[in-house]
Amino acid sequence: MIQRPLLVVVVVLLGFIAWGGWSLSRRSASGPVDVAPPRWQSVSASAEELRSALPSWAELLSDSALDPESGLPTPVRDPRTELVYVLVPAGETVIGDVSFSGYSNELARFEDPPSDDFAKTRFAKAFYIGREEVSFGQWKRYLAAQQPPLELDPEAARRLAAYPDDRPMILVTRLEAASFARWAGGRLPSELEWEYAAKGTEAKLRFPWGSSFECGDARLQVDLEEIVGDEEGLLARATLPCGSSQRDRSWCGVRDLAGNAAEWVAVPWRLQVGRSTLEDAEREDLFATRGAVVRGGSWASSVGAGRCTQRDRLMDGGRYDFVGFRVMRMP
Repeated sequence: MIQRPLLVVVVVLLGFIAWGGWSLSRRSASGPVDVAPPRWQSVSASAEELRSALPSWAELLSDSALDPESGLPTPVRDPRTELVYVLVPAGETVIGDVSFSGYSNELARFEDPPSDDFAKTRFAKAFYIGREEVSFGQWKRYLAAQQPPLELDPEAARRLAAYPDDRPMILVTRLEAASFARWAGGRLPSELEWEYAAKGTEAKLRFPWGSSFECGDARLQVDLEEIVGDEEGLLARATLPCGSSQRDRSWCGVRDLAGNAAEWVAVPWRLQVGRSTLEDAEREDLFATRGAVVRGGSWASSVGAGRCTQRDRLMDGGRYDFVGFRVMRMP
């Protein structure tokens, strides 16, 4: 007969083993994927079919095709702003980190009441998002279109004196970025929309292109010793032309989500991404005092910052030489 103290020890040990097995199975089920994510497939269509489905603000490109579900073309171009957009099809995904490998503020939310299942966010309608980040040349076009024309911030103008037009626009506040987005007919994406554009339905996807990183996959962790020189030319050497990293492309064709410049999004900072909602972007609290969310990595970031779930907090009014933005808009 087992003595009572020994029985208690056995019960506790069995309980601990059972809990550990549940925890490990839960984590192993959420491990990183080892292959590239499936690419969303569009369908070919006649020129007439494409034109009839075209949003009023857009024009077709030579490689435009149709999304079979929404019947909308992608990619498309807005001739007024020169921005190119790709379509993000409707669907659902888990927002946040499900592999327990990121920071605590990245953790995905579990279903209510508490269960082993992560909560999914449904994107009921397809939307367009900038294929590339807004470029310096497009920003200058925006400034010139205002009445009266606007000028660059003096310090930004000094630092961007030798900056090429095809590089991502940086050194802008979140309010300035949001103003550009409104002028372009859209808004900044929410961080939920941004993450869905990065990983689609593959909740465990680490980078927009897959699970592994090799040197050159994205403009990350630039060796500053290789680009030192006069200050005006440093940023031109630190960044790359928008969209030029051949592997930094997501399932639906969005470019430079992992690197080149990190990006302002439309929502104020929340402690955990799992607490964000799609409605946050509609409120667009541009004067949030607790800071704003920045998604993705940049030329100044470590490789880990290029993950699909990476998020950081910066002050709304700051101008950062590693933060840019892109525009989201509805059809």
